[in-house]
Amino acid sequence: MSISWETELSLPLKTCRAEVLMNKKILIGVDGSIHAKYAIMYAAELYQSLKDVSYSLIHIQPTISGYLADEAGKTADGREKLEKIHQKNNAAALELLSECGEKLIRLGVKSADIDQVTQPRRQNVAMDLLDYAEKENVCALLVGRRGKSYVTEMMLGSVTSELVTRTKLIPIWIVDNQVQSRNIVVAIDASPGSLRAVDYVSFVQAGSNLEKITFLHVIPKISDFYPAESVDSDRDMDTFIKTSDRKSIDGFYSQVIKILQQAGYTRDDIEFMSFENRWFIGKALVEEAKKLNAGTIVIGKSGSGQADHIGKVARYVINKTVKRAIWLVP
Repeated sequence: MSISWETELSLPLKTCRAEVLMNKKILIGVDGSIHAKYAIMYAAELYQSLKDVSYSLIHIQPTISGYLADEAGKTADGREKLEKIHQKNNAAALELLSECGEKLIRLGVKSADIDQVTQPRRQNVAMDLLDYAEKENVCALLVGRRGKSYVTEMMLGSVTSELVTRTKLIPIWIVDNQVQSRNIVVAIDASPGSLRAVDYVSFVQAGSNLEKITFLHVIPKISDFYPAESVDSDRDMDTFIKTSDRKSIDGFYSQVIKILQQAGYTRDDIEFMSFENRWFIGKALVEEAKKLNAGTIVIGKSGSGQADHIGKVARYVINKTVKRAIWLVP
């Protein structure tokens, strides 16, 4: 694909860069599961490549149901037992955080770039994590695909599922298993959500020494929008869809290049790829990421730009991606 890098910098930039992101503080949710350990390993690997990144480890403590706590609190003996439970949970949380912090240090992260926080559950784990992430204005919330009690393959744990559904401001990084590659693929489709994902990656990766970033566009076909039985009878519409997509993506590339230029990237740092797919767009992205040996896939939460809605492509990519990390950008 021929892409002109010499775009005019006076071109209006149709994106919403989060100007408030002044540092690369990553919040890591830990719970003692193997999946949280994979997240820590991923964070440590990124630390060797990203510029100015730091980490905050967080553990949300379990708590007694409100009605049980209310009943127990009616007596001195009950209040004493409640306090003992809180103390034990806090002690266990501090021990877990200490172990996770030590693991990060062993993997090469400086102790000065790690802090730790714990609190009792207030709403549910997902909402507590999001509330803290928003309050601290972190760059991302990093979690494992599943928690301690979730064992089903190819599915999200309940906490992670709620995070990706509910987040409106904070990018969610999901790690499945041990990530081996530093290659990054960014899914693009000329939508506002896709442009925000590009903008976000340019901020996080600026000044880093990772491998080349590939911006991957899957050309849509009529079956992505029509019922299967209608496809053969409307080839003109298929041509219209592809022509419209080409015009849209050409203008989109100019926006992407401007973002990257402003962040200090050169043409040697990136690659644009566009291809026709035989499958649903989400499946095509997952399969192409495998071919490119991508360790991280970046995708907008919703192509339409609705922060409270996760698109079907993003949901498919999240559910079907294994042994990789996904950055979901709202």
